[in-house]
Amino acid sequence: GMMGKTGLECLATYYKFEEVRCTSRNPETREAFAKHYSKLLGCRVVPVATPEEAVHGADIVVGGTTSTEVVSREQWLKPGCTFLSLARRELDPAGWSKLDKVVLDSFELNMLNKPFREIVEAGHFSKERLHAEIWQVVSGKKPGRERANERILVHTTGLVSQDVALAHWLYEQAKERGMGTWLPLAHH
Repeated sequence: GMMGKTGLECLATYYKFEEVRCTSRNPETREAFAKHYSKLLGCRVVPVATPEEAVHGADIVVGGTTSTEVVSREQWLKPGCTFLSLARRELDPAGWSKLDKVVLDSFELNMLNKPFREIVEAGHFSKERLHAEIWQVVSGKKPGRERANERILVHTTGLVSQDVALAHWLYEQAKERGMGTWLPLAHH
């Protein structure tokens, strides 16, 4: 899906992958994804039938599902794995406490999200278990990875400030390249 494509393309700007594994409920979708990204990235992209096959042994996992069901389990994550969860219960909440670090975009904003709030209310996670919010890691106020074997969950619902920053970056890129169409100002 779009989250998987975007996540992979973003990560590929920072990492040179030896292998990428992808899964989807639809075999045709995962086959097409694998074929496209094998060519685009110049690495082996392997379509697999289950999330477990995709997660086992991975250094980085991106959970871009629209499912409200748990898709991945903590015990599938190898030492040193970073799991990027995009707002759902993609990684079984019962396993969050077994990870070395949990990083959120915002604890308070996540609490407005029913699935996250249910994780906290069920006792699987608490503000005290939070390692850091993303801004704290990015600004250097809290450390990111400190040991090679740490298992880290980055759970993000996305912040409006991230959207504004990305929109501004895209605007500046378009201006620099002479792209886009100027729209007339709306008159009241």
